[in-house]
Amino acid sequence: MITSWDEYKKWVSDLVRNNHTYFFRGQQDLTWKLETTFQRYAAKNGISWRDYFDKILPDVYYSSAAFGYRVDDPTDERDVGGFLAKLQHHGFPTPLLDWTMSPYVAAYFALKDIDPRKVDANGNVKIYMFDFQLWRNSYMQVPMLQADDNPFLSEFKPAYVDNQRLVSQMAVTTVTNVPDVELYLNNVKQKTGRTFLYYALLPVKERRLIMNELNLMGISSATMFPDFDGMCMSLKERHFNNIDPSVKSVPNVVPPPPLSGTKKLG
Repeated sequence: MITSWDEYKKWVSDLVRNNHTYFFRGQQDLTWKLETTFQRYAAKNGISWRDYFDKILPDVYYSSAAFGYRVDDPTDERDVGGFLAKLQHHGFPTPLLDWTMSPYVAAYFALKDIDPRKVDANGNVKIYMFDFQLWRNSYMQVPMLQADDNPFLSEFKPAYVDNQRLVSQMAVTTVTNVPDVELYLNNVKQKTGRTFLYYALLPVKERRLIMNELNLMGISSATMFPDFDGMCMSLKERHFNNIDPSVKSVPNVVPPPPLSGTKKLG
């Protein structure tokens, strides 16, 4: 089990030697499932896979056109996928699960929203590694628009039109109707004996070191989100979150001036 930044970097160094394709995803809370936002909300509201594509998306297409976003052909996989990727990055539930080709970008996303002053200093964040090359060579990749209720997990390549964030983040995507991807892949492992999913833990107490090193690699909010939001996030990190939580600040207490007309005792 990898539990330190140094171990993680060595693990990454060993991975790149075999020229294999892996997908990475960072999550800041160990209790979070590996799930899409569609599954998270669909389970609460009883929304089926077909309800999403046949009823919900047409309404979203109609409303989004007012803002210049449109789907010319709702039967075209890449056209719909590019639109879903745009929705995903603006907070609308989709069946897409975001990954990155970079293990360092994954570490950034696992740690970026952590406030070291408000979390358990002995806690960890989680980095998943999906052996996608083995998965792609082992199972047919089901097209999203042809999927039914049978469980599937497929690679998806949305069009990057007007979505520079995907390029900056070395983003890749899977599409799935599976409620818990980690549980699903572990069940496949039990049946086949092949491991598709691994994970590493990074300690929150090393956040400052990790984020500073990532910044030297060119991985920061300013580069991951190349817009005004990213600039603000980057400056917030520099001035407010890049702290050593073990160092307790002591307030500079200045006594108030004496009231006029009073005399100093003694």
